[in-house]
Amino acid sequence: MPRSSPACSSLWSELEQAEPGRHRADLAGSLAGLGATLHRLGRDRDALPVGEEAGELYRALEQTEPGRHRANLADALAGLGATLSSLGRDRDALPVREEAVELYRALEQAEPGRYRADLADALADLGATLGRLGHYDAALTVTREATGLYRALVELDPAGYRGGLARILAALSGILLDLGRLDEAQDARNEADLHGHAS
Repeated sequence: MPRSSPACSSLWSELEQAEPGRHRADLAGSLAGLGATLHRLGRDRDALPVGEEAGELYRALEQTEPGRHRANLADALAGLGATLSSLGRDRDALPVREEAVELYRALEQAEPGRYRADLADALADLGATLGRLGHYDAALTVTREATGLYRALVELDPAGYRGGLARILAALSGILLDLGRLDEAQDARNEADLHGHAS
């Protein structure tokens, strides 16, 4: 039985109800996986309550054992933010994405390099959300930081991250256009095209 299947999640839920606390991490992991699967299938209305419950469980676990479940909580919040944005609820997604960024930032500071890609992705998502909400200056700051991280990742693994750098440069170009900074926007677009062709 797949760990992220509805039946598996239901089983972990029953076990957690029978022995509160003992199976909370398993239930949270199963729900997070199920929520991610539903999101990939475009079933965001079904994914939302699942993702919210996974986040609540990981938050409780992190409060009980600080640091142990931080990465799982960050992943769950990143997934929840994606679901909310897909449902057109960027205002609700914004604080979720902000918290995910701060968690990944703390993880990356504790273990430099290990969570760099996760932080870059979370910053890119936050920048996109800020941009859609019209917070262009904040979006620019966040997206520039993400761009710097992707550049560092490309230096380590060009084939693995050049496409990501191209995408974030394209996003940066769009934000600069929104701010009326046309020359900078064109420079970012040109660099995005360069990396896009090379990926």
